[in-house]
Amino acid sequence: MDISFGWKSISLAALVALTPVSPAFAARWLKSLSQAQHEAQANNQLIFVDLFADWCGLCHRVEQQVIPSQQFQNATRSLVLLRLDTEDGGDGTRVAQRYNVTTSLPTYLVIAPDMTQAGTIKGYAPPADFVYSLNEAISKYNGFTNRRKDEGSYAKDYQKRFDIGRELQERDNYKESEKVFRQLTNDTGAPANIRAQANIELAKSLTNQRRLDEALNLLRSFSREAMDSDSYEQSRILIAAVCIQKGDTAGAAQELRTFETNFPNSKYIRNARMILQQVEAQAKQSKR
Repeated sequence: MDISFGWKSISLAALVALTPVSPAFAARWLKSLSQAQHEAQANNQLIFVDLFADWCGLCHRVEQQVIPSQQFQNATRSLVLLRLDTEDGGDGTRVAQRYNVTTSLPTYLVIAPDMTQAGTIKGYAPPADFVYSLNEAISKYNGFTNRRKDEGSYAKDYQKRFDIGRELQERDNYKESEKVFRQLTNDTGAPANIRAQANIELAKSLTNQRRLDEALNLLRSFSREAMDSDSYEQSRILIAAVCIQKGDTAGAAQELRTFETNFPNSKYIRNARMILQQVEAQAKQSKR
């Protein structure tokens, strides 16, 4: 889903070519997320999002060499085109934050009207390679949507249901992933290990929606009932992570120290120690 291109250092002056984009093509680009969502919903389309910043030299290179190309125009005829400045303090900034796009520019997203991520392309590539990656991302997303269509046919395939929930989460559709994992946690026919992992993933979905108190309550309740050590250990690490997001660094540190004492041989011990070091360093800085 995440397709990255490497590039060599090239001077900004060389990147910012002055070749104009044809007015007919340029006119296709929208600058409002809500407008793009409305158009995509009405016509059952995906949205191609160009996330850029004025300082990004490679963004200008893509704009001048890839976007005007016939390959790109042909590949995007059925897509809604949306161009957003990641530093505009509005749609661009919010979309960049949602998909964790900060200094990694240029980044191009393909999203559904409900903001489900269909694909990501990072960096510069010549038109043919860029379009290949774009088509591959869309093809994989279409395969995923086809797998989801007939949910009744795999109602008893608990692993498949779990995998679909995970992919929804990976594609930033946290509301839908929440539904899948909540159903699994309540399905008494599901194997115990699937239900346990569904609880963990449900907590992640809630956390990603910033419903931190719900996530914390779920994890604490689950950790009291967890039947296997792996799920229990994961839940304790996640409790610390949610505490950090809530600003409760003292609670996170206490949780991590307890974990370090109780589970010195855990496969998650390195994670716990690394997070604890960061929390302690942050606490020292705040006291200065």
